[in-house]
Amino acid sequence: MNTAIATVDNGELDRQINPFVSEAKALTVTTPTLFGLASSKVGVLKDLRKQVDDAFDPGIALAHQAHKAAVSLNRKFTDRLDEAEKIIKAKLLSYKVGQDRLLAIEQARIDDINRKAMAKAESQAQTQEKKGNPETAQAIRKTAPFIPAAVSQVPNTGFSYREVITAKITDPDLVPEPYRMPDQDALDKIPGFYPKDKLPVIPGVEWVTTKIAVQRR
Repeated sequence: MNTAIATVDNGELDRQINPFVSEAKALTVTTPTLFGLASSKVGVLKDLRKQVDDAFDPGIALAHQAHKAAVSLNRKFTDRLDEAEKIIKAKLLSYKVGQDRLLAIEQARIDDINRKAMAKAESQAQTQEKKGNPETAQAIRKTAPFIPAAVSQVPNTGFSYREVITAKITDPDLVPEPYRMPDQDALDKIPGFYPKDKLPVIPGVEWVTTKIAVQRR
């Protein structure tokens, strides 16, 4: 126990303060005399409050100083841990973002191959249908080559994603005068002022949503 607090005579303070709540509840102020009596009690309460503050303030100050010292000592160690964690997480995030980008490129390549394979199979199937071979056509559709989706080798554990919407200029000639150059930075800032489902329609501009990996604590 703090020595400054241990030396306070709690019993004496309690004896003096205890009656005041019940007395305050029972007190009525209906005459000038009673008004004066009530005012004098407020003065007594203030005097007692000063006694309490004088008794406990030193202990509170010591406890506050001890708390500050403990926090300072704690941060002496945790600050370095936080710095190391921040550095590692930044490297993890950088690698994760890079791998996600490569995965997207690979998936786009696979999608293109699959689309071409499906288009070729559909063309062959339609040729067989024209020849009166529906079963052969159906077999061609069912056995069309298909490459499974690309799978990331980096686990998603510890990561979340936030969506970033940017402007993709589809036709520079249609872009309104305020955004001519075109001003990509100005266009990219526009989604920040609107809800996702209420983005303005700008001629020659398409809004593109990109998911960005964010390291969770």
